[in-house]
Amino acid sequence: MYVVDNPYFPEAMTPDRLTFLRLMIGVLLWVLYFGGPAYLRTGFVIGTFFTIGAVSDLLDGPIARTRGITTVRGAFWDPAADKVLVLAVVTHYLWAEHSVLVLCIGGAEVISQGLRILALRQGYDIRANDFGKYKTTVQVIGIYAFFFGLATVGLYTLLIAFGLGLASVSSHVKERTKIF
Repeated sequence: MYVVDNPYFPEAMTPDRLTFLRLMIGVLLWVLYFGGPAYLRTGFVIGTFFTIGAVSDLLDGPIARTRGITTVRGAFWDPAADKVLVLAVVTHYLWAEHSVLVLCIGGAEVISQGLRILALRQGYDIRANDFGKYKTTVQVIGIYAFFFGLATVGLYTLLIAFGLGLASVSSHVKERTKIF
C-alpha cells in the first residue's frame, strides 16, 4: 500500500485510467497478433506490454480503495480489461496447437463477464472471489512460463487456471442463485 499512499504517487493516476490503459494494451496485443509486423510479435515485446498491463492491474484496486473511489464502472471494466489482456496473450501462445483450450478459456471468460453484467443490472456487485483471484494469479504464472520458454508448464498452469475459473463462476452462481 505504500506505493499508492505515497504523496509522490501522481493524483492523475486513477484506477479508471489504469484500467483503460490495460484495456488498450490488450487491444494492441490483439492487433499485433492478427496483423502486426513479425518483429513486434516477439516474446519480449508481448511480455513487456503484458507486464505493464499486469502492473496496472496490481495498482488499480489498491488505489481505488485507498482513495475511496471505487465505482460500478470500475468493477465492470477492470475484469473486462483483464480478460482482453489475458486472452490476447493466451491466443498468441496457444492458438496454433491448442485452439480448443483457447476457445474454452475465452468462452468461460465471456460467460463470467455475462453473469457479472446480469448481476450488475439487478443491483448486485460481483467482485472477484478467492477462486477468481487464484485463477488470475495462476494465469499470470502460466503466461510468464510461456515467456520464459516453458511451454509445457505454461499449458498445464493455464489448464489449472481454467479449472479455477470454472470454480469461481460456479461459486458465484451457487452463492447468488437468486440473482439469476
